Amino acid sequence: MAHLKPPTVRPSHMAMTRRIGIVLSAAALTACGPSSEPTPAPVKAAPVAPNTQGPMPAPPAWAAPYLGKIITETLPEGSGCIGNTEGVPRRFAGPPAGAEISGWGWDSVAKRRVERILLADESLRIIGAGDGGVDRPDVLAVKPEFQDGKTGWVGRAPITSGLVIAYALVDGGKAACPLGEIEV
Repeated sequence: MAHLKPPTVRPSHMAMTRRIGIVLSAAALTACGPSSEPTPAPVKAAPVAPNTQGPMPAPPAWAAPYLGKIITETLPEGSGCIGNTEGVPRRFAGPPAGAEISGWGWDSVAKRRVERILLADESLRIIGAGDGGVDRPDVLAVKPEFQDGKTGWVGRAPITSGLVIAYALVDGGKAACPLGEIEV
């Protein structure tokens, strides 16, 4: 499990509760030791991701109804997803400037990879989105029960610094399940 940097701004109570749940889940997985299900090695992000000249690509069309809304007021919290928010592989010089964020996700209830990701800032406002289906053989190597090597996801958000929280859309897009967070 990747170590997450604490946010520089005091999070809301709901965000703090969500973070505590993520930390406790990570601690439980760590306590299981090597004889339990291992977690995939996190993708190592460069301390400063390379800057790509030009604008950040537009968000996926399906994300338009969500952008700008508070995630907890828009969707109920779903459960049954596992995954991680692991890196910032690229930054976009803009305009608009932004960051590409990557990770992996699995919907344990539906028994399939995560297909859609929403990205929220520290205030839980939805600022970006992304899609799943990215090849991640490293995840499949440690989670063969997934039976799908494309559990990776990539999203983009118009943010150049601060906390980004990734959520998987689950339950047919009717709920959002937290996957993790990363400091951009």
